[in-house]
Parts: sequence; structure tokens; C-alpha cells
Amino acid sequence: MVNVRYLSGFTGSNGFLLISGNNDFLFTDSRYIEQGREQTCDQITVSLSSGFSAIEEVSRLYSVTDVVFESDQLTYSEFKGMEKLLNPRVNLIPSEGVVEKVRSVKDKDEIDLIRKAAYLADEAVTFAIQESKPGKSEVEIAWVIEKFLRENGADGVAFDTIVATGANSAKPHHRAGSTTIKAGDSLVIDMGALLNGYRSDITRTVLVDGENEKFRRVYEVVLEAQITAIKAAKKGVLGKELDLVAREVIANHGFGQNFSHGLGHGVGLDVHEMPM
Repeated sequence: MVNVRYLSGFTGSNGFLLISGNNDFLFTDSRYIEQGREQTCDQITVSLSSGFSAIEEVSRLYSVTDVVFESDQLTYSEFKGMEKLLNPRVNLIPSEGVVEKVRSVKDKDEIDLIRKAAYLADEAVTFAIQESKPGKSEVEIAWVIEKFLRENGADGVAFDTIVATGANSAKPHHRAGSTTIKAGDSLVIDMGALLNGYRSDITRTVLVDGENEKFRRVYEVVLEAQITAIKAAKKGVLGKELDLVAREVIANHGFGQNFSHGLGHGVGLDVHEMPM
């Protein structure tokens, strides 16, 4: 539904958009008819539909012979259902990533929202680190973050907040649980803010109430890789090139085999967007 929202403004959880250039249609169920009409422009006709039969009706009404569809957004059964309704009169043309490529280039308003979402996330995680004392559980810190965000203007969290302490910090996508923080633990917080549909995503790693020389060394290597990649980020440079810059720094320090994750990704209406 993210592409539908981007193209039409509709924020409901069910529906599909048919764009013809002259007559555009948003088909949704009865829960969202009024919402759809409020959120979309006059060019878009919002209609009640429970399936792809609406496309068949519109294709006949406007003599449509070709329909381009998002092949990476449809299940096989949905495609077969649409094919049964439309073939052979309508030619079905698969496409992939077309809208996502458009979305990867942000306008000023989008950049402002992402910047504000990133600022809120940075403020929230800084506050959460201050609250991460021995004895506090992962879920408690996750709640500290969500509460802070909502009290400071965010619509909520961009995704389920990851708080991982001790051995759990070795799991990049650990689900916050009842594990409590202990002095000397490494603590990973991966979180983001949601603001008017746009999302930020940041990760911070700290050592709680202790000293650990190996931790400090690895931390400084990662920081060096990050700063080097940021300096290399210029117009025309690809994301994969920046990933290689950071990867080289880490490899030169002897930790190349431990860099199993990517450097980063785009953000926007989705938390993971192009460029990847």
C-alpha cells in the first residue's frame, strides 16, 4: 500500500490504484470509501470494489488493451485471478520497482519530514541510553523510546524497536524481551521515528557502566568506517560504492569477516527503500 499512498495520498490498509492518464481510480472496501475521497484529489475516482473485477469493468468501459501491474506486489493467486478476468482481451504487462525508483528521489517536503524524523529518533535514543541502567529490561527501554517519541511530536515508532543487551546484542534483529541490563553489557538500540508517514532508522551501540578494551577498539573501527563513508558520500556516488568504502576500512583493521550486514539503505514511507 506504500506505492498507493505515494501516488494518491490514500493511507488505508486495503485497496488498489488504477492509473490511465485521464481517468484514475482507487478501489477499496466499504471501510475506506469516505477516507479515500477525503485524501485523494478530484482526478481520482474512489469506488467500492472487493477484487479485480473492477479492473475488468473499467477496461471494457474505456477500451483498455494493456494493463501494467506491479509484479512484485501481487501474489501468484492474485495474478491468476486477474489473468482469468482479463485475458485474452487485455494484455497483462509485469513491471517491478518502477514506483520505488521514483520514490527514491525525494522532494523538499519529503526531505524535511525525514530530517525531522531522524532528529526525533536521535533525541529519543540519546534519552533512552541515559535511562539504560543495570536492572532495566529491554522492553522497558523500548517503551521509554516509544513514549518519548509520542510525547515529542512523532506519530509513533517506525518499526518494532530493537533493544538487545548482553549476548542478545549479537543478534541484529533481536526482539526486545525481559532480559535485564547488567553492568559491563554491550547494548544495541535500533529504532526510528514515524512522522506523517515517513520513517527514520538509526542504530546505536554502547557499553553500560564498564570498560572493555576490545569493545572500544571495535567501536572505534566502526566509527572510522562510518566517518570515511560519510565523507565519500557525494552526488553521483552509488550506495554500493559507499558500502565498499566502509568495508575496506573494517577489513584493513582485521574485522572484514565480521562485517556481515550492509552499510545502510534509503528511508522514506518504508523503513527500507532504494537506494539499497
